[in-house]
Order: sequence, then C-alpha cells, then structure tokens
Amino acid sequence: MLTHLKIQNYGLIEQIEINFNKGLSTVTGETGAGKSIILGAISLLLGEKADGESIKNKDDKCIVEGHFDITNLNLKQIIQSHDIDYGNELILRREYSLNGKSRAFINDSPVSINILKEIGDKVLDIHSQHENLLLKDRRFQLNILDLFSENSLLLQKYRNSFNSFLEIQKKINSLKSKAKSNLTELDFITFQFNQIQEANIQASELEELEAELDLLSHSEEIKQSLTGIIYNFEETEESVLLKVRESINSLSLITAFYKDADELKNRLNSVNIELKDIVQEINLKADSIEFNQLRFEKVKTRIDLYYSLLQKHQVKTVSELIEIFEKLKQRIHEIENYDSEIENLEIEFVKILNATKELASNISTIRKKNKSNLEKRISIVCKDLGMPDAILNIVIEDASELTIDGADNVYFLFSANKKIQPMAIEKIASGGEISRLMLILKSIIAEKSQLATIIFDEIDTGVSGEIADKMGDIMNSLSEKIQIICITHLPQIASKGRNHYLVYKSNSQTFIKLLNQDERLQEIAKLLSGKEITEAAVVNARELLKPSN
Repeated sequence: MLTHLKIQNYGLIEQIEINFNKGLSTVTGETGAGKSIILGAISLLLGEKADGESIKNKDDKCIVEGHFDITNLNLKQIIQSHDIDYGNELILRREYSLNGKSRAFINDSPVSINILKEIGDKVLDIHSQHENLLLKDRRFQLNILDLFSENSLLLQKYRNSFNSFLEIQKKINSLKSKAKSNLTELDFITFQFNQIQEANIQASELEELEAELDLLSHSEEIKQSLTGIIYNFEETEESVLLKVRESINSLSLITAFYKDADELKNRLNSVNIELKDIVQEINLKADSIEFNQLRFEKVKTRIDLYYSLLQKHQVKTVSELIEIFEKLKQRIHEIENYDSEIENLEIEFVKILNATKELASNISTIRKKNKSNLEKRISIVCKDLGMPDAILNIVIEDASELTIDGADNVYFLFSANKKIQPMAIEKIASGGEISRLMLILKSIIAEKSQLATIIFDEIDTGVSGEIADKMGDIMNSLSEKIQIICITHLPQIASKGRNHYLVYKSNSQTFIKLLNQDERLQEIAKLLSGKEITEAAVVNARELLKPSN
C-alpha cells in the first residue's frame, strides 16, 4: 500500500509530504484546489509523460516520490530481475527538469521509464474520470472476463505462441515476396556469374600475362641486344673471352719468378669459366626468343577480357573480381534456396498454428465456463447499487481470425430497465450507470489481481444520495483487502473513509492535510450545504460519520 507521498515543485505545489494508512482514505477539496494536480503527480510514478510546463519553479527540478509497503505482494522476482534491491518497502521516484531531462528510480537505483511503469503498475492503479470510457472498449471487457476467469498464465502461453506464429508468417511472406521480386535479379546475376566463371580467372594470371605481353612486344629488341652481347664476348678480335685467355697466358709466363701471378691466374680462370657460362646462357635465351604473332594475339585478347570484367564490375584488382564472383555465387544459392526455406518454414508454421489454435480453444472454453458467474456477480452488485432490474449479458462469438487475445470476440450487453433489451453499453448506459458498473468491475480487478492500492478519481460521477452511500460501502468493503484512496465530492462517500484528507489552496499553493474529527465534521457539513455551513448540515454530517455508517 502507499504509505508516504512526497511532491516537490509540481504545478501549484511547492512541497507536500503526507502519510497514508491502510483501508479506505477519502480526499475532498474545492474545485481548483489541486486534487487533479496531486493525481497528475502520482501518475508520474506510473511512467506518465513529464511536462516541463508543470514545473512550479523553473530553476529547480520536480520530484515525486512514493513509498509502498509490499510485504504481502509477490514482487521479489520481478524487482530483482532488474537488479534492484528488494525489501518490504518499495520506493518509486521520478525527477525531471525544464530542459526535458527525466530520471526514474526504484529503491534509489536508476531505471528506465518503462521499468518504472512495469513495477509501478503492479502496486498502484489510478482510475481517473476518463477511464470510464474504457467500459465501452471491447478489449477492456474481454480483459475483465479473462481476469475473472483466472486464465492469465494460459493466456500468456497463447500470446507467446501467437507471436511466434506471426513471426513465422512474416518470414514466409517476406521470403515469398523476395523470391518473386528476385526472379529478374536471378537472371541478371546468373549472367554475370557465368561470364566470370567462363573466363576462368586466376589470382596471378593477369600479372603474368602482362609480363609475357611486354616480352613479346619487345622480342626483336631483346634478341638484338643479346646477340650483340654474344658478339662482344666471342666473335671479334677484341672479344672479352679472347682477352681473358691472353691475360691467363701472360700470367703463366711469370709464375716462376712472380709468386702472386699464380693466384691471379687462378682467379682469371674462374672469371673465364663464369663468362663462358654466361655467354652460353645468353645464347640459349637468344635462341628461345622469337616473336609469335598467334601467341601475342592470344595473350592480348586474354588481358582485354580481364580488363573488360574489371571495368564492368567497377573494381581495380583481380582479387576484388574474385570476391564479386563468390558473392554472386552465394546470392544465386540464396535465391535458388528460397523455395526450400519457405517449405521448411511452412511445415513449422502449421505446427505452431495448430498449437496456437488449441490454446485459443482452451481459453475460449474457460471464458464460456466463467461468463455466467461473472454475469451473476455483476447483476447482484448492480441491485445493491440501485439498479434492481439490471442485466449484463456477456456475448462470446467466434472471431474471424486469431488475435493477440485468442479466437473470441467478447462484448458486454447491458440494460438497467427490464423493459429494454440489453444493448451495447455505449448505446444505453447513463453516466451514473457507467460509474457504478466501473466500480463493480474495479472491485473484481482488485480481488483477482495483486494490486496494493487503487486511487479512484470521482468514480461517483452521476450518482448521489443512497446510491453514493452504497458505492461508499462497496469501497469500504473492498478496502479490507487493499488500500483504497477515493477523491470524491459526495459527503456520503467522504464519510466512509477511515481517514479523510483535505486538499486546499493557500497563497496560490496547493496543500493536503489529514483532518481530525472536528475538521472532518466541518468538511462533510460543507459538502452537504456549501460554503455557508448550516446547523442542519452539521447534524447530517454527524449522522453520516457515525460508526454504523
């Protein structure tokens, strides 16, 4: 339950701190005093959007903090799953400033707004006046039936299966669409792939071909140069080899009396052998070099093919061209395997669809089993709230297709007059009837869920007198199980609270305080008679505040 509330720098509030107790607490105050401001601040703890315009002092940040006793709530797992310290007290805090910076904390640990909302919704429900419109919403009606039927675990299992079913369906449709649109692409990339494959390109071939073409282009020049070298070494009177041999002979003549001559002769012999070997190799190379026109044309054509492919695919190197070839190969494989992939997914799709339908059927059975009990429950309480002839029929029809909520269309038909056939709530129920119905449904929600606190904001709209008194009794009874805080303008309901708080304005600021018995008597009397409190109003207020009431 909510035990402590702190609001700082919000709307007309400079700072308020107030403690709350268990049971039913009623909140009253004149129009414009700031009840809705306090409610707006509390809604920030449930992740509502922060508005910089609501900051009172623009130089400071706004802070809203709520303390909750969660001793009897099973929240340990969800709190610890977000790495938040767990204890018997839960502290939700929201801070934001004019520049739009907003921060959220749970037990002093920073969290996202989504996590704040997730955990906040587990402990607190705010029923504002506009929420009465929910009663006309068919999904809200369905959720009430599901909550009453206590099939939340089965429904979650169904929704997981349904989402898997949608995901596979999405994949199949995407693949089919791709397969259709890629038929043209397949023809084109197959042509590109075949072109490169037929070329039989090799990583180093272009470099080797260019070297060979260079050689063939200069074959005459090369042969002429090599032949000239041979001539210089062997075939002239001044040939290098002849001069070397003559030098060796000259050294032989002086070896007897010049000791270094023998070493020099040996070295020249080595030079002579090496030169002969070089000349022989040059001879062989010169003989092997011949210009071959056919080979020249073939090499040139092959090089042109390489450069044509490089230009076509807008790359500069053969390695990049090979990489494109591999990508084309992979893409062709992907497209050609769409049919196989689609077939496998469709097999899985049928399995999940059947499982989803079975879960939907089980949920539908549970709903139909519980609907009559819910109808009776609502009709009985309607009688207590001044609608003795009220009838609520819950219609369950087969939906045309599966939805996130199952295979049923569920809607409520209502009539408060036995002479009028039940019709859709939005077509027949008055404002007061909707308020009473919503209170009944909220009591069912509170009973079936783990909520610690419900705040009702003028749920008594459109009712008065004895009916208001009965609504107060229902809230009082409900408050034995959970904490109820009710913002009201009716004395019959205000008098039911175990605690009575007054929201008031002073010096253009909003405040809230817990009333003592005398103050409460005066406030109830004011609600009865207006600003001018009469003696009769005081007597009536005292009567309303008697313990039996």
